Amino acid sequence: MTTVILPFRKWPIQIDEAKGISYYVVKPLLIVTLNPEGKEHLGPLVPFYAEIDTGADLTVFPGHVAESLGFNITEGRPKRISGIGGSILCYAHRIGLTIEYPEKPDFFRPSFSGLAYFSNELNKLPWGLLGEDILSQMKMKLSIDYKNLFIELTY
Repeated sequence: MTTVILPFRKWPIQIDEAKGISYYVVKPLLIVTLNPEGKEHLGPLVPFYAEIDTGADLTVFPGHVAESLGFNITEGRPKRISGIGGSILCYAHRIGLTIEYPEKPDFFRPSFSGLAYFSNELNKLPWGLLGEDILSQMKMKLSIDYKNLFIELTY
């Protein structure tokens, strides 16, 4: 068995240059590479951050990510999804997703495929959400240590 331990990532959410104050959130973010499944893709693979969200049923990314993958977002299957912040209109597209470890480039990089949802209503969000639909495909143990701020993947 192999274990990879990755730190939570610090993300700036507000910078007040006048006061010299920066505010950050610390999140269980993974770097993932996305590619359009079953569609010729001429550009580079799209790297993006994705928050591990064990409370989300579906994997959702901002709409501009779909466009970067070469999808016309509205050609996907429409679905209105709801969460704690309300509901948003999303479009489903088939993707491949690979978890990347820039800190550990020699480690195995697990890949998954399936539907992901994209919404232009999330275009201001700097990361996507990895939901149960993709997380349940992981053939590995996933531990999130909120006290010590790390993610542990064992496969």
